[in-house]
Amino acid sequence: MSAFDRFMDSQFAKYDEGKTLTLYPHKVVDPYGLDHYDNPPKLAVPEGHLRDFDPEAHSPKTRGSVEVIKLLSGGIGGGAQVLLCKVSKQPAEYRPSHAPFPEPGRYVVAKIFDPMFFPGDDEVLSALVGNDVLAEQLLSRESGAYEYLYDRGKPEAPPSDSKGKGKKQETRNTITGHPNLIPQYYGTWAIRFRMGRGKHREAGLVLMEYIEGHAIEELCDRDEDDGYLLPVTEEVIFHDFAGLAGTTQTRKVKLTEPFRLKAFREILHQLVVHMHISVEHADFIPANVIITLRNHGGINGVRELDEPRPVLLDLTLTKVWRKTKYAQGPGMERHCLEWLPNPPHPMERASPQGMELYIGWFNAEWSKERFDEWLVQEFGPLEEGSEDGSTGKYSTFATLNKLKADYFKKIEEEAKEKMRAQQDEATRLLASASRKANERADKSEILPTKDSPASSATLSFRPSPRANWGAQYSQSRANPTSTSRRQQNRSDESTSTESGEENIPRTLYRKLQEANLSASESSFGSSPSPRSSPRSAPRSAQKPVENEEEMDTIEEEE
Repeated sequence: MSAFDRFMDSQFAKYDEGKTLTLYPHKVVDPYGLDHYDNPPKLAVPEGHLRDFDPEAHSPKTRGSVEVIKLLSGGIGGGAQVLLCKVSKQPAEYRPSHAPFPEPGRYVVAKIFDPMFFPGDDEVLSALVGNDVLAEQLLSRESGAYEYLYDRGKPEAPPSDSKGKGKKQETRNTITGHPNLIPQYYGTWAIRFRMGRGKHREAGLVLMEYIEGHAIEELCDRDEDDGYLLPVTEEVIFHDFAGLAGTTQTRKVKLTEPFRLKAFREILHQLVVHMHISVEHADFIPANVIITLRNHGGINGVRELDEPRPVLLDLTLTKVWRKTKYAQGPGMERHCLEWLPNPPHPMERASPQGMELYIGWFNAEWSKERFDEWLVQEFGPLEEGSEDGSTGKYSTFATLNKLKADYFKKIEEEAKEKMRAQQDEATRLLASASRKANERADKSEILPTKDSPASSATLSFRPSPRANWGAQYSQSRANPTSTSRRQQNRSDESTSTESGEENIPRTLYRKLQEANLSASESSFGSSPSPRSSPRSAPRSAQKPVENEEEMDTIEEEE
């Protein structure tokens, strides 16, 4: 045996029967490693250590311990190690994100994501990202799914004496634990192993209810031609139990069609319940669904079950919508199926083709019509259960379509209302700006003196472009054609008007004349002057004159 093999054996021996594992509280990073999840910052801790884990950060009161009973699955190179354990010590305090820690002596299962024993079934991915990252990815998804499902199923208001401490905390949950599809969740923890003087390595684990039973895949053979399930015909031993007078009896069951369909009915019901809270199980295969006839998670100890309970064990491929990157946008936190008043009717989600891996567990000869008949028989007609008079417990996609239409109509109306508000605001701002501009123009207007020939009413009038053009044309006719721009500029400083008024700037004089002329021009509706006729108009009148300099240029040309 090589030194490496001896080292691996020594590390795996830490999970041997009778070994004690001390559990430290551990908060795992959000789920990642699949396309629909965002990636966290790069794992930047030494090999064999956990992200954001400090064993000294929590009080010893928050620690628990379990004793290893046996290995259920895993092994060196087997990926996650699944161990049957017995509770040795309850933590005195624990977080409310999981069910109360079981009492000492109770059986639990620890699913340990120890990078030392990866890659498991993911050799290619392990080669790409490394065993530490692969183990963290799987742990983050399993832990994230359990924590979300437990949270969605726990009572809205815990008992008044429950403060997350001890065994008095409320244990009933509508999603996890008996009689549900998901095992009871007892939290995510970290364990440490000494690796020499002052050195340790760490691993994360999920602690859950012990499910004693058989996978559906184990209870069947596979048809060589079409791959359908072939349930075994002989009685199946599920477990031993204590009988009367201290005797031990064996629980045996024959896999009759009624027995199988009871389990299958519960599977379909639980699936649509999970869809209603935005959870989808991508790895829902017969090898991962256990049929059990015993409840190890009850508050009063182990109990025998009258009906088969199917349980899904592997959640590493479970998609929790609210934890995906698609749910981060505005209004996207809830999946559309959460809009429904009730879980969707199983007929909306199940068909022989959609459940092809389970063909044979239900009758392989069933047509789609016969399958639908069975669905109606078990779950009621395809109708909206929230409607008055309905006895159903499910909702339909017709209801979902109506809710979607109402939602998008509301969004459209809100968008239109927002657009109208923006237009109103723009109009208000434009009017305000125009008013302020007019006020500034009025303040800059030169008011006439009492000796001016123009009245105040005349000066306050703003001539139209046509009147302004007429004034410019009359002014150009009144000025001598031989007057140059330089001469005009020199005379602008002081000039004598025809009225005999001295020292009035020529530009002001022109404005006064324009204002006087505009009061009598055709803009008031009077007949146009023959001199302003287009035929007799000089070249300078063929287009509006924009400013004084252009006026001077025209005069020079004439």
